[in-house]
Amino acid sequence: MSTPFSPRWVAFVVSAAMLLVFAVACGETKTIEVPGETVVVTKDVIKEVQVPGETVVVEKEVVKIVAGPERVVITEVQVPGKKYVTDPTTGKVVSAPEYGGTLTIRQESSAPSSDPWIDFHAGQLLDGVSERMAISDWGLHRSVYNQMSGEPPMAAIRGELVESWEIIDPLTTVYHIRKGVQWHDKAPMNGRALTAEDIEYSWHRLLGISDKYGFTEGPSSSGILKDMPIESITATDENTLVWKLSEPFFDAQRQILVNYAFWTQPREVIEEHGDYTDWKTVVGTGPWMITDMVRDSVLTYSKNPSYWGFDEKYPDNRLPYFDEVKALTMGEEAEIAALRTGKLDGSLFGSAGLDLDEAIKIKKSNPEMTMWPYAYRSVTSFAMNVSKRPFDDIRVRHAMQMALNLREVNETIYSGLGIEKPYSMLGEGAGGFYTPFEQWPEELQGFYTYNQEAAEKLLDEAGYPRGKDGIRFTTKYWNSPDKNNGQPLDLEIVAVDYWDEIGVKVEFDQAVDKSAHNAMKRGLEGAKLDGMASQPWGYNAPPMLILFHHAHSKGAYNYMRLRDEEYDGLVDAATDATTAEEQERLGNEANMRLAELHVVLWYLKVPTYAVAQPWLAGYNGEYSLSAMRTKGSFYARIWNDWDLKEALGY
Repeated sequence: MSTPFSPRWVAFVVSAAMLLVFAVACGETKTIEVPGETVVVTKDVIKEVQVPGETVVVEKEVVKIVAGPERVVITEVQVPGKKYVTDPTTGKVVSAPEYGGTLTIRQESSAPSSDPWIDFHAGQLLDGVSERMAISDWGLHRSVYNQMSGEPPMAAIRGELVESWEIIDPLTTVYHIRKGVQWHDKAPMNGRALTAEDIEYSWHRLLGISDKYGFTEGPSSSGILKDMPIESITATDENTLVWKLSEPFFDAQRQILVNYAFWTQPREVIEEHGDYTDWKTVVGTGPWMITDMVRDSVLTYSKNPSYWGFDEKYPDNRLPYFDEVKALTMGEEAEIAALRTGKLDGSLFGSAGLDLDEAIKIKKSNPEMTMWPYAYRSVTSFAMNVSKRPFDDIRVRHAMQMALNLREVNETIYSGLGIEKPYSMLGEGAGGFYTPFEQWPEELQGFYTYNQEAAEKLLDEAGYPRGKDGIRFTTKYWNSPDKNNGQPLDLEIVAVDYWDEIGVKVEFDQAVDKSAHNAMKRGLEGAKLDGMASQPWGYNAPPMLILFHHAHSKGAYNYMRLRDEEYDGLVDAATDATTAEEQERLGNEANMRLAELHVVLWYLKVPTYAVAQPWLAGYNGEYSLSAMRTKGSFYARIWNDWDLKEALGY
């Protein structure tokens, strides 16, 4: 459960910010008195570092926490002879890339398997070891694409193992495989060249689409790909792969290039061992090789000395920069301690990240660390069965939303750090598939805005007047036992209190385990959602539109039991679109149709935080280089400023 910033901490932040501005101007040392501690901030004389073509101002800042052991932090320090460069994606001046050393990062846990056929979470291990046909372009300016979505738009995608591609017609694409890519120099691959047949084999195994390699059945882990109408995937020569669909499919090109389930797999390894479940047998083409793993303890990657790739920002630099990466599994308190003592270089998105409580602790004790917020989706919103009374009346759904004071909840529980503005199924990370709340029609904005009086009027109009006991109707609410998909209890209580104020009584029913909860929402085995349940919403993933569209018969992703011909027609039209722009336009209209139908009650999006030590360079809070590309791909493109780390005493 996240807790708010205390008034004392808010006062400290504001005071500290004002102090730093004053100190820069006056060059003096100031002391801030805060109950229980004293903070002294000293600014040294401002110095200049000459960089060809520009002047970089570097200042030395010393922060001492007097209470307890003294801790000295230098956020920036000039080192004689140090080279600086401008990051072309942000315009920021950073220390020039350096090679060598070990990157030490926290990870949440080890993936259950290294075999993507068995579990798509294999990407947690394989990213940076294995590669895909394409990847999000790390060299794009962050104003064009900020790398904060697991589902990059087509405009942000560049070839990885595929150098280029040609769309012959809406159903046929020819992919040209990159030359000069080698498998790791590890038996049984022994550094041989990658071929189009390797990629053909990997697709055939994942999807089970032919008898050529003996794979006639694909796994459930292939997700949206298992529904793709594939006619053939054929390597026509060593460097050419031809994909043919039997009919148009929503988002097909992007799914082929960057889908989370696909990783290029070594045929010789799988034929020798029968599967790909032992990390010791993993062989890829990426910048890293797995050299040690103690499950749920430590994962070690070593540099691939013959990696083909170069830094997209600094094209003369071959990747990776570090010699080694150690990803440690640890709890919250251990993580905080490791960051404070410099034993961790950071806790980055994808490897771990901090929740709000952890972020507050780090920001308070170590203000020199850089932090970035990110929210992939809301896990605090509410789904309703819109096929049954009372939620089959849209006025009831509008009223339930208008009873929720999102601003008050955000300020009280999340110190204003939650995202209040409502989303439909897709959020801001979905690019052209998303319309900001400010651009919604005025009437629709009103249905998502707190207005208790208007909510009561809508319930009266819908035929749910208050009874003698003040209650209009009673319904049930089920929370998910899954911490990643469920509401914190205090949020539930606050929502129930708001609904009670408009005469709607919501009763808790949480006596179900995770599997029973999922069965209830999906309508499996006779169980059905009768009332409300916690529901992830506001995704950054456009494929959710097609998953929702295809879910009518199964209930998956459509726990609300929605049937809407207009929505289905828009998704069908987007599927048949011949350009990315047309698909985004139609997909956006489908997304807005869900907002109009108000099938989910919006209830905030709460961020997690990436944090990096001041010496970790090249990272700017990026979340992903495409679905499940949140570890090794980053690690290959960042480096440590070793002089700064030494100057800080670590």
